[in-house]
Amino acid sequence: FQCISEKIIRRLKKFYHKVILTECFWKCNSNNSNNNSLYIWNRLFCMDFLKKLYKILIPFYTLFLLYLMFFGFGRSQYDINIVRLIPMFSTVGFVKQTILWKTIIINIFGNILIFVPFGFLGIVFPKLNQFWSLILDFLFAIIILESFQYFTRLGVFDIDDVILNTVGVAIGFWIYRKWASRVLA
Repeated sequence: FQCISEKIIRRLKKFYHKVILTECFWKCNSNNSNNNSLYIWNRLFCMDFLKKLYKILIPFYTLFLLYLMFFGFGRSQYDINIVRLIPMFSTVGFVKQTILWKTIIINIFGNILIFVPFGFLGIVFPKLNQFWSLILDFLFAIIILESFQYFTRLGVFDIDDVILNTVGVAIGFWIYRKWASRVLA
């Protein structure tokens, strides 16, 4: 397994250097129109590579998140099922009761940032290149996962989690659209 990972790392380094050198070359010679086609081709090649890499990594990232949602952070099964349906009530309560700002930032911004990669799902599923389609599909999925947390008592069905996670996906979608428009420009 280590041999395979070393080969992958070598190939990624080789590709990375090629893209960086081409980018620098284009910037230094941007007035020459012959280099424009080379630059565009390399940008599209880079985008194709990143799409393939995303398709490979997102399932593992999803499994990692599922682990965190159900078993991570020393979770144990609650004695009762808990539902929190008042928006931002539990988050405000958490902020008031927590002494360390570091804990607040990790909890709130972690709930947002950890879902940013799902804003890029349009790479894998072209239907999700439309904002509302992505948001509605994500809401459906996250509500099912929050429900599983409720029914298994390995977490809490918290509307704040749904809101913060969806904000993360929206931010990811915005980054993806900016990146895609820059690459294809």
